[in-house]
Amino acid sequence: MSKSSLIRLSAVILVMLMLVLVLQNKDEMISNGNLFVPEVDSRLDDIHKLELRNGTDQLLIERNASGDWVLAQAQNYLVDTAQLAVFLRTIASARTIEEKTSKPEYYKRLGVEGVSPEGNTVELTLDWDTGKAAILFGDTPGSYRYARQVDQSTAWLVDADVNISFDATTWLNTELTNIDASDVLEVSIVHSNGESVNIILGDDVSYLLSELPEGRSLKYASILDSIGAALFGLNFEKVRAQIESVQTVKPADTTTTFRLSDETQIVSSRYIDEADEEISWFRLEVTPTDQQSTVLSNAELEGFRRAVDGWEFQFASFKADQFTQTMENLLAPQE
Repeated sequence: MSKSSLIRLSAVILVMLMLVLVLQNKDEMISNGNLFVPEVDSRLDDIHKLELRNGTDQLLIERNASGDWVLAQAQNYLVDTAQLAVFLRTIASARTIEEKTSKPEYYKRLGVEGVSPEGNTVELTLDWDTGKAAILFGDTPGSYRYARQVDQSTAWLVDADVNISFDATTWLNTELTNIDASDVLEVSIVHSNGESVNIILGDDVSYLLSELPEGRSLKYASILDSIGAALFGLNFEKVRAQIESVQTVKPADTTTTFRLSDETQIVSSRYIDEADEEISWFRLEVTPTDQQSTVLSNAELEGFRRAVDGWEFQFASFKADQFTQTMENLLAPQE
């Protein structure tokens, strides 16, 4: 091997050794860092309120008298507790990586100067019975964040890879049901003009019209299957507390009943928005039989009731269409 080749090889080995040392030191620095807010880690199960705010927006999540986590900006609708738990655990386990500054004149560079309309700072406040923690999150270098506790002067780089969103819907538990089409024996759609559509599950696990108009045929063989699958992956896009005036002024525009294999019935009622006829709101209810449900567990039935009682929802257009199909839309054109 020539002298120049040896020099190049030695240089490569030296660079690799330096890289290994840097990565090792970084790992040690992260693993050896202190908890950023140790009181959150020790009080994680006692937290009952979370508030996020920046210069323009605010979100308030708190535990109500029933023990449910709800979002104030969604009229106190139920929060996705699994997502909330991940968020809180991320905050509780965040560790300091590097001390950045204790000088207020440098806070703005990191985005931890405090909430203002001009800045990007996000303030997170967590409350428990005997105290609270208030944290300022600044800019995000990679998967880390600059952060500072409100009552402390030191700003840190911390390993809190936390997703902070002010979109209310991202915090909600938007899934209402996840019932497979094979558990839906019959679907009846009744419109306010008297028109109706009734489909039943056939022996070959596909759906059939109870009555096919004479001389007509379906647009395609599987067109009914999407109606039977309407309760599978049923997620809402918007939610609001029920407006009673809608129901008292006029009956539902469309009522759709899903009869499950255990005779449980899930009923959807569609109401046209009073201010905009292009918008539909749906109300849901469940009427179980006297026998134990074999499709939904007791916990799932109770969870469904809590999610829908007193609320109305907007669905994606393709889901809304499944609940409100008309006979003419299912049939091929007359020849």
